[in-house]
Amino acid sequence: MEKPVRIMIASTLPVIREGLAAALAKESDMLVVAVVPSLVEVPAACQVHRPDACLIDLTLEEDDLQTVRDINRACAPATVVVLTSEFAVGEALESPLGGKIVFVSKADSTVSLLQAVREAARTDPIHWGSKGF
Repeated sequence: MEKPVRIMIASTLPVIREGLAAALAKESDMLVVAVVPSLVEVPAACQVHRPDACLIDLTLEEDDLQTVRDINRACAPATVVVLTSEFAVGEALESPLGGKIVFVSKADSTVSLLQAVREAARTDPIHWGSKGF
């Protein structure tokens, strides 16, 4: 049996944090190692908990793209999985984000999100999601 995928969740919204943690807790091959209420806490939490994937909830405003870059650098080799309802992802893809970064739409099903997290943590993706990224 493979070791579980270690996941950190970050969102400013309690309902998102709690919902994601509950969904992931049901999966035998996933382990939530940290849940943080703000993106500024992600780099320090990565250093302490060493997740395989960092699942972050955000809108893709211009500043958030830099946040994704910073988190990606701080959390390497973990994959950053960006859960977003803003599909300015096309703009993100045009910016050289580098590293292991995956974009998943909030419009996707929970099953799709779980599969994206599994794939992100176990392979070397650049982009994954329902929009073909």
